[in-house]
Amino acid sequence: MASESSFRMVQFSKFFPDQEIVATLSQQLSWSHFVEIIAISDELKRNYYIEMCRIER
Repeated sequence: MASESSFRMVQFSKFFPDQEIVATLSQQLSWSHFVEIIAISDELKRNYYIEMCRIER
């Protein structure tokens, strides 16, 4: 479980290297949202779902 969490955190940092974006999104999305979002390999789809999560929350 710990290695899976570590993997997710590394993936998160790769997909979201900009701290300002992370600060903004983390106020609007939960870690569960991010876990689902980082599983999406296509950047366009990922950005779409980020926006949908942000709007629907």
